Amino acid sequence: MSQQQSPQNATVIDKGKNEEHLPNSPVLTIPPGFVLAKASNGAHYAAPDFLIPAAKLALETEAMKIKIRAGQAAGGAHAHNYGPGDPLGDFSVPCPPDPGLTERELLMLHAEVLALQQQLGISYKDAAHRLYLGEAKVAMAEANAASSTKNLRNDFMAGVQHYTRNSVEPSAEEDQDRIAVD
Repeated sequence: MSQQQSPQNATVIDKGKNEEHLPNSPVLTIPPGFVLAKASNGAHYAAPDFLIPAAKLALETEAMKIKIRAGQAAGGAHAHNYGPGDPLGDFSVPCPPDPGLTERELLMLHAEVLALQQQLGISYKDAAHRLYLGEAKVAMAEANAASSTKNLRNDFMAGVQHYTRNSVEPSAEEDQDRIAVD
């Protein structure tokens, strides 16, 4: 039976037989795909396998943000080196129109990369590449969902138009022809 440290001072007990004897309690059977986690207050929780590494990475990322003081960096609309924009009447046009990331945003990304690098023991370049590919997959999934929605909308509108064209009330001549046939 091996133990590893998880977020918020919980000890994760990984069992080969998925059974664990706890003091003053019956035998617990943990379903496959779950681990038994002991919190700092002594409570035991069954958690999915994937949740522990994800929570650990999130905790390490937050700790890294605090360590590099990402929250104290300049942020917001006017955090760039240039002014708020060129006046154009009552409005101002930002220069450039699509500004780069603020110092705070850059430090937040840096903290994510450092936490992933530390957790997996890989180079900074590899950690940044993994995060970039993850964001690219999310963007591709969102684009696919948007295009699917657009296709569904177009199909729906074509069906509505077909229905309205075919269900238009018959003219008086067609009505007379139908009466004569009946």
